[in-house]
Amino acid sequence: MNMIICSKAGALGFGVFLAIIVASGPVFSQNNASDSAQTAANDSIQLPLPEAVAMERINITRNYMTALGAWGLVNVVQGSISATNTVGPEHYFHQMSSYFNAVNVGIAAVGFLGIKKQLLKTNTLASEVREQQKIQKILLINSALDVGYFGIGLLMRKSGINNSNAKIQGYGGSIMLQGAFLLAYDLLQFGAHRKNGKRLGQKFGIWTLGPTPSGMGLAYRF
Repeated sequence: MNMIICSKAGALGFGVFLAIIVASGPVFSQNNASDSAQTAANDSIQLPLPEAVAMERINITRNYMTALGAWGLVNVVQGSISATNTVGPEHYFHQMSSYFNAVNVGIAAVGFLGIKKQLLKTNTLASEVREQQKIQKILLINSALDVGYFGIGLLMRKSGINNSNAKIQGYGGSIMLQGAFLLAYDLLQFGAHRKNGKRLGQKFGIWTLGPTPSGMGLAYRF
């Protein structure tokens, strides 16, 4: 019975996740579909490529921080309400969801503050390459941590079921869901930033920015 309750709660949470992705889809697809239009607009006002790439990077970050904040707020509100109306594993599932996403809301808020600082910076080719390397490296590290969250949640949930511990079971199921969301979130964001960063290489024909066996790397082709 407890397993069925947690499964229903997880399905509800995942449904909320899909709804946010679908709702945010036009924003994300607009960034990808309008690359050529954005490039043309930048060329018409003679905006240097590093500045153009920087602005697109900021736009991508703003969109994804908006999605993270929306996901966080939905989970905090829904989790807080549901936790007061449920018992057993489902109660703890919603309780952990509200705790976990209070942190996500904070991260989104800090992200928006960082965007304001980025808008004040002057971007050169070298500085923009460093920024692209930095954000892609952070997202890859975050993705690895997300896998860890999911694994820890899975172990907690199994332990809770085996030991009839409703709290551990509920917390574990919630952490699994949050880890799955964050993994998809970080990988999608990594792909968007990587695509934007490739514009540096496309313009000059000698720079290649991407993951290497030891992390992120910038290759110079003679």
